[in-house]
Amino acid sequence: MNEAQTRFNKIDPKLRDAGWGIVPGSKILVEQSAYIAPGRITTTGNKNPKKADYILEYKGMKLAVIEAKSDEKDVSEGVDQAKRYADALKIRYTYSSNGDEIWFIDMGIKGSKGEYIIPSKEYDINQFPTPQDLWQMTFPEENPWRDKFNLCALNVSRTRSDIQRRRRDKCDSCF
Repeated sequence: MNEAQTRFNKIDPKLRDAGWGIVPGSKILVEQSAYIAPGRITTTGNKNPKKADYILEYKGMKLAVIEAKSDEKDVSEGVDQAKRYADALKIRYTYSSNGDEIWFIDMGIKGSKGEYIIPSKEYDINQFPTPQDLWQMTFPEENPWRDKFNLCALNVSRTRSDIQRRRRDKCDSCF
């Protein structure tokens, strides 16, 4: 089947089984809202904006990128693209899936001189992680302040006074 059908019939159910889009605070951003870069700007608008197939978001943070391929293709065909998107978004974890297989990629962590502090690794997994599991992988140390600030919608309007008012109101409600 083509990529769209593979996503609908195979990948979407696996994400729901892991709790994505079901667990409160979890979101699955799909192509329409998963922009990586605007593409070439022309006088008639953006041409070929880069969009991930999926971005997994939890507690207001983008945690992973998923590159989907048709179930007729090998899962490895999406690996390079998944890595490019994760690198562009500065997201540590990414996945490539053809619906039958899921390839997990930990991009690792590089130090200021480009050396790996935590090495990258890749391997086949049976299921997508739950939102809480991916959160724990990304943020192994508890930080209540980070969690509260991530839940505050800070930039929701265009005027400076409205932004300041909304920040005050939203953040007051967080505490």
